[in-house]
Amino acid sequence: MGSSEKQEMANNETPIPLMWWTELEHHELSCLLDSFPLDVNEHVYEDATHLNFVDVSISDFDRFVELIIELLMNRTWMSDLLRYDEDAPYMELVSRRTQDKLLPLFKEYAQNRKEGSSAHAEFKQYAISYSSQAALKKRYQHKALPLSELIKEQISQNPGFDFHMLRSDCIFVFGEAKYRRASTGFSDALKKLCELVEECKHISDCGVLNKFNSEAAKNCYAGNYALAIGFSFSDADKKIPEWKKKLEEIKILAGRSIYIISIRNDGFF
Repeated sequence: MGSSEKQEMANNETPIPLMWWTELEHHELSCLLDSFPLDVNEHVYEDATHLNFVDVSISDFDRFVELIIELLMNRTWMSDLLRYDEDAPYMELVSRRTQDKLLPLFKEYAQNRKEGSSAHAEFKQYAISYSSQAALKKRYQHKALPLSELIKEQISQNPGFDFHMLRSDCIFVFGEAKYRRASTGFSDALKKLCELVEECKHISDCGVLNKFNSEAAKNCYAGNYALAIGFSFSDADKKIPEWKKKLEEIKILAGRSIYIISIRNDGFF
């Protein structure tokens, strides 16, 4: 192909819009999250408006498992990104590697639901992330981005945040998810969240997230971003005052908008 032909192709390419992810309402990813069988309740504190406590219950676990697998397999978001970004083929490779690693485990869990297996632990960790995204979307109309391990370099043990959301005011929400089989994951999730903020992982994550919304990335670089933690728990109401006190005592989180999503066990987690 000659240089003139290459230039003509470049001229005909559609430039990536600053906020293309905000404008696309038809994503299958969004529709799948809307289909999650979740009951979502919010607990409001008038004296701490930057803290948002969300209590989630799963009403149909069989359908829930099916949707988790569908979400992991879904690639419509990648098709859209490939139209806009020259680096998208690399992200597509990362996504496929993660899917190839996780899909056999998730399907194994769906078939036998064996507690304590590697498939069980891996599935529940992702289930917390997806449930947190679905809850934030249902309650606050945030837009969900693909999970971190589908868009970033490492296949597992990702060094950044687990999930991300995009608010209507072009603010990214950086989320950490923790599943604990025998206890609440609140303390572990909060500890990890603080470590990630101290290490400026929200800034490094924006190196990828800016492909979805460059305006929100600019806001993050300027210090405007929100945080979230999602975790499994069996009785959120009794613990919320304790969680609220812990959050308010952490200086690095002072004044920051934070979403706390407790996913009720109810025999599922």
